[in-house]
Amino acid sequence: MIKTDYIDTMTDELMLMVFDYLPDSDLDKCRQVCKKWLAIANDEFFLASRTPPPPEACGQKAWETIGKVTNIRRLPSRIRQILDSPCPIWQGEPIKDTHILFWLPTTVNGQAHTINNIGTLVPMPGKKSGYSYIWGLVKIKLGNEPNPTGKWLLMTKTTLPGTDEEKMDIVMEKIKELNEKAKTDYRMFTPLEAITGCFLEFKRSGSRLYSYMFTRCSTIVGGYRIYVGSTFDGLDVGDSHTTSGSGVGVLREI
Repeated sequence: MIKTDYIDTMTDELMLMVFDYLPDSDLDKCRQVCKKWLAIANDEFFLASRTPPPPEACGQKAWETIGKVTNIRRLPSRIRQILDSPCPIWQGEPIKDTHILFWLPTTVNGQAHTINNIGTLVPMPGKKSGYSYIWGLVKIKLGNEPNPTGKWLLMTKTTLPGTDEEKMDIVMEKIKELNEKAKTDYRMFTPLEAITGCFLEFKRSGSRLYSYMFTRCSTIVGGYRIYVGSTFDGLDVGDSHTTSGSGVGVLREI
């Protein structure tokens, strides 16, 4: 008796109908089965037809003001509940008011999403770049390092209380305590994550995140920890010789 593999005989259109019933977690598993399933699950028209992201999200619409981004993963169905829930960091505030939600892509306009590339995509008025200053070693060591996996990130709009000008061992202990108490998985930013979030929020709302207190990042270059902050004429990305004038923002993946 000849066995028939009905999955292989299904048309792409029929596969899309099946995939549309799946939650995001199961759809992610389907992407790992084979190249064909990966291509079908990442079809841009299929993704666009699924439940749209909430208005607070810096997703497709926000990226359209900067460049072309494809394959933006659908947010989980509980995202509205997450955004409206009490913030575990700033008591009495909902998460939607204390965080920004944005998509970190792998490519923009068909090119790898990197620190060097996004600076030219978000120029400040009268300038060729979105940076007011970017340390040369960051350009060399990190500037062309791509983001391997697209992801939704929920990032604090300001630094974590108690981290301003504090030593890193104390900062890490505060993040650990937050995660244990709130049962979350917050972590420090990478420079690319912080830069992308700041640029997207500026394009979306005109807000300059981390202007009062810059944020230190998880990455160390040349023996110095990288910081990111907003100034009047662009983002400042440099080497933090001391803790003066800097705290630590945190994020978690959705």
